[in-house]
Amino acid sequence: MSRRHPACLAILPVVFVALAAAPGCGGGTTASDVTCQNTATYPPAPYGATEGTRIADFALRVQAGKDGTPADKKLSDYRAQCVAGKLKVLAIFGAAEWCVPCQKEQPDLVQTYADYQAAKAPVAFLEMVTEKSDRSPADDGTVNTWATTFGIPFDIGRDPTGALGPYFQSASFPQAMVIKLDDMSIQTFWQGNVTGMAKTAIDAALP
Repeated sequence: MSRRHPACLAILPVVFVALAAAPGCGGGTTASDVTCQNTATYPPAPYGATEGTRIADFALRVQAGKDGTPADKKLSDYRAQCVAGKLKVLAIFGAAEWCVPCQKEQPDLVQTYADYQAAKAPVAFLEMVTEKSDRSPADDGTVNTWATTFGIPFDIGRDPTGALGPYFQSASFPQAMVIKLDDMSIQTFWQGNVTGMAKTAIDAALP
């Protein structure tokens, strides 16, 4: 399922967001229902950047919501929570400080995350902000200001090396993708502030 819509234009790297679960989503799946490959080893190559391919393991700069301390975190850290029986799906959102549609979609993302949390669904959100208002690379201060302004409760960070840029096929914001943590396969890409798209895509990826 691929939905692409015109949005703000920018130069890679792209901003990403981490997602969590909402009540009644995914047919009522909860953490206790999670099954994952019984190995802590990250799924091997080949890796790709299209729906249906496996995403490579990258290090990002992430903090836990508006009160978190920035630290390096890899995609394999999220998959480890699948192996531990806590997570099944990771939603990554890309944004830029200057992007008005990105700003407008934040309340919907925060509510969707809260819904999944209330339902104890095995979903994580990760939002990555990569550019400041002047289009220079985002720093930890940019991320913290964004998280505080919008009251972000889920993981949020930046992509200092542009590692995830190739996974978004144009330089427009906002963008997002949903990943199944069991095999790290990319399920869905979309662009633009599409109300309800996050929930639709995440629910489709849940068992």
